[in-house]
Amino acid sequence: MTRAGRGFVSGFWAALATALMLGVVSAGPAHAAWPDRPIVIIVHFAPGGANDLLGRLIAAELAPVLGQSMVVENRPGANGNLGLRSCFVHNRFQRRYSCRI
Repeated sequence: MTRAGRGFVSGFWAALATALMLGVVSAGPAHAAWPDRPIVIIVHFAPGGANDLLGRLIAAELAPVLGQSMVVENRPGANGNLGLRSCFVHNRFQRRYSCRI
């Protein structure tokens, strides 16, 4: 490849990168503000324990900050696997945000 050919190729990639960056910057946000759905905290231990208390304290502190309702669900059993499975179900099928403690 000649020296002129290399300049064209590098100039092409620079122009393409600039066009993509300008498109991203000028597009603006195309989605709703996060979080736009309820947040579920899944505690995979029985209610009344230390982990349940921790989940409820976290929910009480984060709800006013995020401006969204937070629900604490206790899913004990199967060494935490029931809580993990319900976390995946919430995120995929019920369209709610969830985290696991």
